[in-house]
Amino acid sequence: MAIVIVIKLKTTKITHLTQSRNRRILHPFSFGDDESKLSEYGWWGSDYGNGNAKGEKYAHRVGQKNANPWGLKDMHGNVWEWCSDWYGDLSGGEDPTGPAASRNRVLRGGGFSGFAADCRSARRVGSRQPGSSRSQTYGFRFAAVLE
Repeated sequence: MAIVIVIKLKTTKITHLTQSRNRRILHPFSFGDDESKLSEYGWWGSDYGNGNAKGEKYAHRVGQKNANPWGLKDMHGNVWEWCSDWYGDLSGGEDPTGPAASRNRVLRGGGFSGFAADCRSARRVGSRQPGSSRSQTYGFRFAAVLE
């Protein structure tokens, strides 16, 4: 039997679970509630706030900050991550979904230029589809799914 690995953009749910500490007990960040520790886990505050990327105009090389409880690095800040979900009102419940289609895709995780609050695990914003708008604060992370 062959193992097929499908590579695709992460969904909002996968992004949130990899950023937050526990599925049932939500914290603003993977490392807990203390926003003052954000600089140990991600790059933020270049243009807004008082972050560790003050005045810088570029994303940083991955892996220079502490890992979250799953060993993943750069899940807060650095670049906003494109998700495969469409942006819009969420359905609610434990695994909420957005609309079936929209003009915008979901971005998660915050970027190096923004406020600490933008780097919270639950923060999501909408932006035009990849390729239709460019920003040095946008990026993506693939998820590998075994099928």
